[in-house]
Amino acid sequence: FSTTPAGVKKPPPSPPPAAAAKQASGSTGAITAVEVGQYVQAMYGGNYTNCVVQDTLGGGPTCHVAFLGGGEDTNCLVSTLKPPKFLKTSEVLVGSKCEAIYTGDGVWYA
Repeated sequence: FSTTPAGVKKPPPSPPPAAAAKQASGSTGAITAVEVGQYVQAMYGGNYTNCVVQDTLGGGPTCHVAFLGGGEDTNCLVSTLKPPKFLKTSEVLVGSKCEAIYTGDGVWYA
């Protein structure tokens, strides 16, 4: 997760396809296969970070992912992916520091 000063444009992630709402496969949380648009977590800067699968690369052992909010993307082994973690609105407290993109102008605000 990177920090960007308020009002500074940062490249938004590629718009996820309609299938992006899909959760990681498998009831145990183990991911053995992925689909384009599926949210997962991949290693980025030493931490697992939410991302979206951009290409399955033919269904082999690797896939191409784009990290949410950063414009970065990479190829990674499917076997190293984890299910995504998103905050529920009930988990966000008034006064919490956050960062978000306003879709009206594409600018990140903190």
